[in-house]
Amino acid sequence: FAMVVLTASLFLRGCQRQLPFGGRLHAALSVCLSLLATSRIIYVSLIPLLGVLYAVRKSRRYLISLVLVSVFSLAWLLLVFTTVHGKGAISGETSAGEVVKYYFVNPGAFLKVLFRTLTDFETVRWTWEDFVGALGWGETLLGSVAYVTFAIGLGVIILSSSSVAGIRSLDIGRITLACIGGCSLLLLCLVALAAWTSTHPAVVIEGIQGRYLYPIAFLLAFSCWNPPPSKWGLIVSTLTLVLMAMCSLEFSVPRLLSRYYVP
Repeated sequence: FAMVVLTASLFLRGCQRQLPFGGRLHAALSVCLSLLATSRIIYVSLIPLLGVLYAVRKSRRYLISLVLVSVFSLAWLLLVFTTVHGKGAISGETSAGEVVKYYFVNPGAFLKVLFRTLTDFETVRWTWEDFVGALGWGETLLGSVAYVTFAIGLGVIILSSSSVAGIRSLDIGRITLACIGGCSLLLLCLVALAAWTSTHPAVVIEGIQGRYLYPIAFLLAFSCWNPPPSKWGLIVSTLTLVLMAMCSLEFSVPRLLSRYYVP
């Protein structure tokens, strides 16, 4: 997660031509992209960030980095696909490759299952609860009040940190991060259909754990919040974070004691 934040920060710095972006920063960005793309397949969508930097700074070194990172990442993924053997699709009746091919050939089917997933209350509720967090192996929930409280708190932070000026001042870097975040989300849904969804063709997408959405949320946050919030917005956001931290203790400690404490 921290590496996604570092990648977004380095990229936005590189997109500002008035600021220096030396070889060490360039190398750090390339290493981060290589590590991310080879750790989770959905982060392959981050590699084109180097191409955007070439368009901004007109230096061939970014094209060279783009080619090197792309070749390394794709070679690594091909090696993994050919040496690591798993069960494929969770249904056992169709391979993961066949599922991916089906949705590439039938994009309308992918959009339909995506729409059904986003409008399915139980799926959205489970994903939100998992995004906020659950104890144990994910089966000990914090309670409905906790998840409503965190939803309100997150909404307050988003509103207090946003501004009309920030939306109007969109630049190529922030627009790119928003697009990359959207592409990563679509890739995540495709991976979930191929690896975790129990039926094919699917009714809804299954198996998207909340932690997988954290890096995507970071990318979207970097794309939306600029310039820094006002003084009052910063105060409201800070107080809300403090209250959410106190609430997290109130909600989680009693459940941890009831689950693990042995008198």
